[in-house]
Amino acid sequence: METARTRVFVPLSTLTANKKWLISPKSNLMIWVKLCLVAVLVSILTSCATIPTTQSSIKSIRVVMDNNYPPYAFMDENGDMQGILVDQWKAWETHTNVKVEVVGLHWDKALAGMKAGEFDVIDTIFLTEERAKIYDFTDPYTQINVNIYYPSNFLGLADAGNLKGFRVAVKAGDANADYLISQGVTNLVYYNSYEEIIQAASRKDEAIFVVDEPPAIYFLQKYNIQNDFHYSEPLYSGEFHRAVQKGNSELLALVNHGFSSISKGEYQTINDRWFGKQYPKNLDEIIYYLGIGIALTLLIISILVVFNRSLQVRVEKRTQELEAALSNLKISEAQFRDSIEFLPIPISISDAEGNILTVNHKFTENYGYTLEDMSTIPEWMLKAYPNPEHREKVVKQWTKDVATARQFEATTPLREYEITGKDGLLHTTEILMRPVKKLWVASFIEITEHKRTEKIIRESENRFRTLFEDSPLPLLEEDYSVAKKYIDQLKNSGIQDLVNFLDQNLEEAKKLAEMVRIVDVNTAAVKWYGVTNKQALQVRLSELIEPGEYRSFTDELMLLIKGAKHYEVAISRPSRNGAQIHLIINGTIAPGYEETWGRVLVSILDITESKQAEENLAEAYDTTLEGWANALELRDKETEGHSRRVTETTVIIARKMGMKESDLLDIRRGAILHDIGKMAIPDEILKKQGPLSIDEREIVNHHPQVAFDLLSKIPYLKKALEIPFCHHEKWDGTGYPRGLIGENIPITARIFAVIDVWDALSNDRPYRKAWDKDKVIEYLRNESGRHFDPVILKMFLELVEKGEI
Repeated sequence: METARTRVFVPLSTLTANKKWLISPKSNLMIWVKLCLVAVLVSILTSCATIPTTQSSIKSIRVVMDNNYPPYAFMDENGDMQGILVDQWKAWETHTNVKVEVVGLHWDKALAGMKAGEFDVIDTIFLTEERAKIYDFTDPYTQINVNIYYPSNFLGLADAGNLKGFRVAVKAGDANADYLISQGVTNLVYYNSYEEIIQAASRKDEAIFVVDEPPAIYFLQKYNIQNDFHYSEPLYSGEFHRAVQKGNSELLALVNHGFSSISKGEYQTINDRWFGKQYPKNLDEIIYYLGIGIALTLLIISILVVFNRSLQVRVEKRTQELEAALSNLKISEAQFRDSIEFLPIPISISDAEGNILTVNHKFTENYGYTLEDMSTIPEWMLKAYPNPEHREKVVKQWTKDVATARQFEATTPLREYEITGKDGLLHTTEILMRPVKKLWVASFIEITEHKRTEKIIRESENRFRTLFEDSPLPLLEEDYSVAKKYIDQLKNSGIQDLVNFLDQNLEEAKKLAEMVRIVDVNTAAVKWYGVTNKQALQVRLSELIEPGEYRSFTDELMLLIKGAKHYEVAISRPSRNGAQIHLIINGTIAPGYEETWGRVLVSILDITESKQAEENLAEAYDTTLEGWANALELRDKETEGHSRRVTETTVIIARKMGMKESDLLDIRRGAILHDIGKMAIPDEILKKQGPLSIDEREIVNHHPQVAFDLLSKIPYLKKALEIPFCHHEKWDGTGYPRGLIGENIPITARIFAVIDVWDALSNDRPYRKAWDKDKVIEYLRNESGRHFDPVILKMFLELVEKGEI
């Protein structure tokens, strides 16, 4: 350790190394006494000459260090800090009379605390360029080797370059992590301490780790896995320093002064406590060893007498050692072969002379060749690349790569080759060669299927582009990925019901439309939009949406948010000449883009003509139906206007109850035709004044079935059958024709039942006069839960009270 001053020490080992000090016990004793006096005098003079006289105003300091770095600094079972540095700071406190509080933390927290100004001094720190900008450092006091640790059956991890592609465990905040990243090793896993790394290794959660040597030795032995791991030559050697905040020269001087005041003997005592020690050789020991020397001399003379016999024993022993070494070598070779034999990728190993030493099972499985088929690299080249011209190019490139790799002791570049297997089939393969001492390890990555898949994808893409471009429908390729990320942000912000949120916040929909980008369009789209080129449409989607169309865009988004991979929405908009046009917008997320929405294919189908024809046909249908209803009313003058009134009121109630607009057309038709079955009732019964007989009542009650039989044969009226067939059913099951109960009665029929009775009681009939409004309302309330659905009746009466009916 370097300190702020220089001390003079005379190691006893230096003295005992000189044989003239071992002449006789008496002379030896006198010389030793003199030398000890001289050593003490020199030490006293040196100490007196170098004691600093400066005084400091600092009375106490806080020191932070790594709490998991044995034997320098670590916690005991009670959570108290111990180790070499803790004892050194205690000695420092004694020499300076400055109180020291030593705090041990996880290293990343120690760095953060020091940076935040919570501590005065940080210990166990490496000097780096970044740290030098914020701290002033003492001289280094010990050197620390940093090694790669890996399972004993691994090969080829000699330096940082060999770690690329492997998962490597490191300690958070450690300089080792910065070093590995600077060397291009990025697949790092961070732990809070070295001990956590070794614990993970003992559980086999981690296989490779980069750790400082002292704590590595300590923890590997603590968890009894020291024989399971090998380690590399040092990646680099760091040095421990102590550091203070930048510019705090007074504290830096005090730290240096305090540690320079600690004697070498004190340092040695602390080191002996934690590293162990050998007892010093005193005079008795010297005499003892002198006696041993004399005994050895006599023993050598005796050995010379029996030289022949001892030589024979030694030869036999050496022979046994050589046999054991040979056995171990065979075991090591077998372990090495086993370690590569069942790797999932083809492997070959050759020596520097070009002899192929081994290939693994996967190599033979992929290419068919065994070691007997090609014992050298030239033989392999002849078989793998049978075309002479192609082989010449391969050999030229391979020779160049190997020469470069040898020069820089690096891995060859990953290159693609076409290898001919033993069965004559071609294999597209990426080959990488890595030097391991005097051997070359080659790994072969089969990419034949990958290349074939790439070709299929390219051909598929070409077919798609052709179909896309030649389609008669306007097609757009849209990128929703930015909008998708924004939607995910809205979800993470706590918005649960995004559908409702977008429905109530049209501005958010506009913002999302600005995030959608039109990537490509076909020729039909250019023509349909009336622009001159594709570039005019490769814009943000918001530039193509009319102000009144954001609702339909929101509908599209809602379907995508709900997980739909395909959506279809219908919109109506003015054309360029002002006429109303009707469109069907179809969107499909392209395969592989379901998570990002990065590619959505949109088609535009103009259905204006078919929509107009449909509306004309519907108008003709409705005119026909109204004609039927009018014909029925002409037959019974007393019910004239009844069908029109109940139809209008039924549509109002259905809309209030949230029924879709698309369903209202069928409801309207059903209401118009609700009494169509009465066409089968004779006039004498239909127009009879007074009560009906049982037989007459049975004929009247049959008219819903007549309506069903008549209308069910007309396809476009099948959805309108509910009201004509079921409007005389009652909530309690006493109605006709089927006696349905409660919600088994279609809701449209339940709505109509209320309105039909309301209108019938409110208007004159052949057998009675119209009731006044209050009397009708009282009657309807009395029938709640018997004739009528209570919920529907309540809504109806509320609308009556408001004057909306």
